[in-house]
Amino acid sequence: MKVLKSIVLPVLFFVLFSCNKTDMVFDKWSLAYDSGSRGLTLKKNSAVVCDGLYTSYMLNEKKITTKSYSKVRFEEEDAHDKFGKGKTFRLIYEETGLPVLTQSFYFYEGKDYVLTEFSIEGDDAEVSSNYMAPVNIDDFTFLPESAENRALFVPFDNDCWIRYRSHELTFDELTSYEV
Repeated sequence: MKVLKSIVLPVLFFVLFSCNKTDMVFDKWSLAYDSGSRGLTLKKNSAVVCDGLYTSYMLNEKKITTKSYSKVRFEEEDAHDKFGKGKTFRLIYEETGLPVLTQSFYFYEGKDYVLTEFSIEGDDAEVSSNYMAPVNIDDFTFLPESAENRALFVPFDNDCWIRYRSHELTFDELTSYEV
């Protein structure tokens, strides 16, 4: 009985405490979902690129994020398109009273970038939103201090009145459009 306890307890401990993170790995990239914070961590060569990443959209004048969802499942499939060969990782978020949110990440062999998109789909009714942000990050402390760290501002309407701009990461909030 003592031997059984010494085997069962470590296995139970591992199962209980390893379930709050889910890692999806391809080539030099990894994407980890943390069920505690409900955020994502993107890494390249084991170095953090983005931490606490989440998606948001407006629905009936209320901001909804992937953190608003309690159920998430994961899908993986091979990708082969004009960008190359790679993997697509999908996170499908579900919550009673909210549209199903599908967030996709595209990783390609030998590429130094990741593509992402998301969609929302309602049960019966048409879903509309005037605000959809596939990448939200609240804390930039994971970045090394450097004046070269920049964010791109994309204007809502490129009518020559407001221009594209590169901002140092010293702002509290920056909203860009249609990237």
